[in-house]
Amino acid sequence: MWNNLLKLTLASYVWKRYRRTLIALPVLLIYFWLVNLIHNDYLAYAELDDSQMGVGLSFVIKWVLVFIGFIIFIIIHFTGGSRNSGEHKQVQPGDQGYGTGASASHADASDAIRQKQKLRSRADMILEKNSQ
Repeated sequence: MWNNLLKLTLASYVWKRYRRTLIALPVLLIYFWLVNLIHNDYLAYAELDDSQMGVGLSFVIKWVLVFIGFIIFIIIHFTGGSRNSGEHKQVQPGDQGYGTGASASHADASDAIRQKQKLRSRADMILEKNSQ
């Protein structure tokens, strides 16, 4: 039982941490395979047609497409950093931007609750409504 739980935990950790790479890498390999397949089909066609006219250009196009696919993979891999990088930032009262925007309305609501002498829960309101 513990072995299965450990495997599941490890798989979950790997999936959450490397999800973009685990999806992008097989897509990249399939893309490389398709580019190579299309290039080989063109070479077979050129051989049957006895035309060597565009063979050199086909190699250039193939390697440009491979390079573009690799660059896109690198961009996907390295731009996928931490999505929650700003979430863990500690905001101090003296920092710029403190109390602005949505956080200001949240801070105002919290201050209003702190100033109340007595807090009533939803259950208190229902009991009060039923007692009348």
